[in-house]
Amino acid sequence: MVKKTAYQIDKHSDVEIKKTVKENRGTDENAKTYEIFASRLNKELTERKINQEEFAKKIDISVGSLSNYRNGKNIPTGDIIVKIANEFNCSTDYLLGLTDLKSMDSDFKAIHEITGLSDKAIKYLEYELIICQKKYKEYEARVEEAKAEYKRSGKKIKYMIYNGSIFDTLNYLIENESNYHFLYTLTNFLWENNNTNRHIENIISKNKRKDLSPITAQTIQRYKQQAHNNQEIIKIMLDKILFKMGDNYSSNK
Repeated sequence: MVKKTAYQIDKHSDVEIKKTVKENRGTDENAKTYEIFASRLNKELTERKINQEEFAKKIDISVGSLSNYRNGKNIPTGDIIVKIANEFNCSTDYLLGLTDLKSMDSDFKAIHEITGLSDKAIKYLEYELIICQKKYKEYEARVEEAKAEYKRSGKKIKYMIYNGSIFDTLNYLIENESNYHFLYTLTNFLWENNNTNRHIENIISKNKRKDLSPITAQTIQRYKQQAHNNQEIIKIMLDKILFKMGDNYSSNK
């Protein structure tokens, strides 16, 4: 028999946390802070697979106190919150729900405040920028090599074509006002599709032990048709943007 860790035994879902906070705090104006803190504490422990007893020892508190923080009964004092934030390498503001940004990096914070991008998104863009800069330097080196060869021998050689980066595409979409409509439509399409898929999954899961009724089947078909229609709209708009980008490229040559 596998022995369970204290962490595995003492696990709290967001629903349980909300219930505990409501029972203990009622309509207290700080109730939401209790909920968010407990939820984010649990999330970090789960993602890092840290044993509850081990973590309590690290931050010098009892297992009972940590359990109460995790289920939303209590919230730690400032010095304990700082210890927890240091262990997770995140800001105390994140743990308390004052921001959705985990990072303590001032550049990340500035980007987040302006754009609302998450840590994960900013880190990805930072990585993508490094790759793009590397590729562009390689491209420039090959162009110079081709120019030198042509000057030396009069022979034209092929060099790799710079196809643009994710940032070139983002710049183009953002700089051209006519493309805002596309971005909004794309955003709505993605979220609507996400909700549509959830609706379909819920309908199927509720009816998994019996055949779908004609009305239920029609509902699912309607959701799928709506998603397909939205997809066709996106394709048409994207074709127009690609056409404009082609014109823009030709005029700048």
